Amino acid sequence: MPALDATGRDRDVGDDVILRTPGLEGDAEVRRPSRPGERGPAGVTRKAMEQALKSTDLQAFRTVEIARARQVGGDGRAGRTRGGTDESYIELEAPDAGPDFGQVLLYQDEAGVITWHTGEVVKRAAERGTGRRTYRVWGGVAKTEGEGDGTRGLLSAIGSKVLTVVVFPLIDPVLGKVGDYFAQRWEARHRPYGIRTFGPTGYGKPTTAQWTAADWKRVAEGRALLFIHGTGSRSHSGFGALPPSFVKWVHATYEGRVFAVDHPTIGTSPRENAEWLIDQFPRGSKLDLDIICHSRGGLFSRVLAEQQSALNLDERQLAIRRLLMIGVPNAGTALADGDHILSFIDSYTTLLNLLPAPAVVDVLETLVTVVKQVALGAFKGLDGISSMLPKGAYLTKLNVGLRSQIPTRYFAMGSNFEPSQPGLGQFKDGIIDKIFGADNDGIVPTGGVADGNGSSMFPVADSHVFQGEVDHSGYFRNKEAVKLMQDWLKA
Repeated sequence: MPALDATGRDRDVGDDVILRTPGLEGDAEVRRPSRPGERGPAGVTRKAMEQALKSTDLQAFRTVEIARARQVGGDGRAGRTRGGTDESYIELEAPDAGPDFGQVLLYQDEAGVITWHTGEVVKRAAERGTGRRTYRVWGGVAKTEGEGDGTRGLLSAIGSKVLTVVVFPLIDPVLGKVGDYFAQRWEARHRPYGIRTFGPTGYGKPTTAQWTAADWKRVAEGRALLFIHGTGSRSHSGFGALPPSFVKWVHATYEGRVFAVDHPTIGTSPRENAEWLIDQFPRGSKLDLDIICHSRGGLFSRVLAEQQSALNLDERQLAIRRLLMIGVPNAGTALADGDHILSFIDSYTTLLNLLPAPAVVDVLETLVTVVKQVALGAFKGLDGISSMLPKGAYLTKLNVGLRSQIPTRYFAMGSNFEPSQPGLGQFKDGIIDKIFGADNDGIVPTGGVADGNGSSMFPVADSHVFQGEVDHSGYFRNKEAVKLMQDWLKA
């Protein structure tokens, strides 16, 4: 097992892989499938991520595990960035997988924190050729808990650094060339629109049941409750963590008139989502709704509540009485900026890995699909993400477009996520907090959920901020948050 060179000189660790690790000592081991397209070593990925990688055609090409890493000549923490531009970094140079493949580096540190890196094409000495890529990541040694207990993180045993170059075909047999609008095409096929019942049986699982005219008639017989999920999710995965007792309570309270809408979130704007849903309402119908929405689903919900005059209701009537906004980026999120999209994906991937929610594969598949597009420098067709830009055209129009009160009562829930797990805390403080420059739940700024943003409906009087362990994907696992939602629905 080759030892690292803390002076930063090239270290050939095998299989044509070079590491440069200034300020870092440890031992490196390379594992490589014999050719692109073969799976990586058995047992090195968590089941959910393994499934997401497989379903999106990403395969391990080169994997390097660094064990017993230790910092020399500094603590390795100063100025941490996702690109590793402080005094401590790891630079991995490996062969390019060839013209038929795109590639990206997936890095997990000792604590299970995950980052994605697109890398750069580099030229080396003649004996190594020019078809090579280099990736730079932060090289500090993260604090961990439970080292040596046999637990496994996403890619390998906690306590090791794992750098995996993953590759993917540049042509999808169904969707065509990977590039601009690829994520949008993928969503249209794999995350299509749909409407479903949301009752005590099966709410945490996908359904193939068709929504019918009889279902519309049923939900129009009295006040109904609609669930609208957030980025990269579907109804069963976005709200699957809700306790059965709560789902039973809302089902009884609304006499079975509880349903949810599945919708694309990456390549489609919230306005387009709302227009689609309105088109599904039967003409002449009258709907009286309460809504529980999460993350970007809140922007979808606000269009339904605030912009009805601009929607084609066409003999339909829609009344939204209560809108419960859970972790909604009403003032946007800096992670939606093109310069920070990979940090957006890093944060989501890490939260889902270390703080797993039900049906996380749904979200991971969507995130990996966006990584594939961004890895090629393609950013067009990500309208669903750009709708969350703090000073973007979409949010600016939404927040300044409402100058009078509407009859909907708003409730809002946010969080200042401060994890107790040392590695995750270091990741959040070192990357996410620096991007935001403010408290946040890992994805959305804390104050951006309920504070004033230019809209006449903000600030939201009925609001609550959690302090501590509630992250962006964890509201529905938190007993206090669920109790608060129940109280708001009674208000």
